[in-house]
Amino acid sequence: MKSYSKGLLLVLLLLVGAYAFTPLQAQETTLIAGPVVRNMQSRVVDVHGSGQYEALRGNHTHRGLDIRVSNGQEIMAPFEGTITRIALPYASDANFKGLVLKGRGKWSDYTVKIFYANGLLSGNVEKGQAIALAQDISTKYAGITKHIHIEVKKNGRFIDPFEIWQMSF
Repeated sequence: MKSYSKGLLLVLLLLVGAYAFTPLQAQETTLIAGPVVRNMQSRVVDVHGSGQYEALRGNHTHRGLDIRVSNGQEIMAPFEGTITRIALPYASDANFKGLVLKGRGKWSDYTVKIFYANGLLSGNVEKGQAIALAQDISTKYAGITKHIHIEVKKNGRFIDPFEIWQMSF
C-alpha cells in the first residue's frame, strides 16, 4: 500500500509539473460592449418587418440591429472610441442623422454606426458616456416601432451586433 501511494504521488507530481510548465496558448477574449440605451431591447417585428440582423428587406438584407427607444432617449457609447463623423441614413432626407464611432484600445478593430440619433458629442468618448439623443423614426414610417439602428463592423466587415452585446439583452 505504501509503494502504491508513492507511485500515485509521483504520477500526480509529474502531471502537475507538466501542466505548470506548459506554455499558455493565446486565447481570444470575447469583448462585451456596454448598452447603448438603458434596458436594451431589440425591435423584433412590426408592420415594417423585423429589426434583427440579416432580416430580409425586399431585395436586400438588414445589415444592423434595431434597438427600441423613446423619442429623445439618451444614447451611450458602447465602448471607448472616437466619433469620426456624422452619418446620414437617407440621402434625400437630412432630418434623420446618426454617427460613426471608431473603437479605441481593445476595441480598435470595431466601428459602430448608429442611425436616428442627434449627436451630442464629437471626438473621443468613453464607454457609457452620453453621445446622442434618439430621434423619432415613426414620423418617417407610420406604425414602425421607435428605434435606433446599429451597424457593427469588425476589421471593416459587417458582423452580427449580438456578437458584442451578448449579455446586454
